[in-house]
Amino acid sequence: MTATSPAVAASNSLTRGLRVIGLAVGAILIYLLVLWRALRIVTVARDLYSAVVAGGIVMALLFQIFVNVGMTMGIAPITGIPLPFVSVGGSSMIANLAAMGILQAIHARGRRRR
Repeated sequence: MTATSPAVAASNSLTRGLRVIGLAVGAILIYLLVLWRALRIVTVARDLYSAVVAGGIVMALLFQIFVNVGMTMGIAPITGIPLPFVSVGGSSMIANLAAMGILQAIHARGRRRR
């Protein structure tokens, strides 16, 4: 067994901590990008119905993300809401991917008009 100095142990824990912080910041930035694009799709929607559907999808994603992050931070009660595109769960993943497909269809239909 090799002995490690306190400096090496401190450096190791520092890199682990920075890796976790970097992963969290990266995930938050990706969610912000997805939500920003979804809000842009709401503005490009061709008719009122498409805009309301896209807005509902955005609100559902926002709700899932905020509740899950609140549960992780301990400021919200623990529920069974999965984190979109991250948590393991077949039906949640299928529903979220279907919602993204609907957003893409609204975007394609809205751009075709112009």
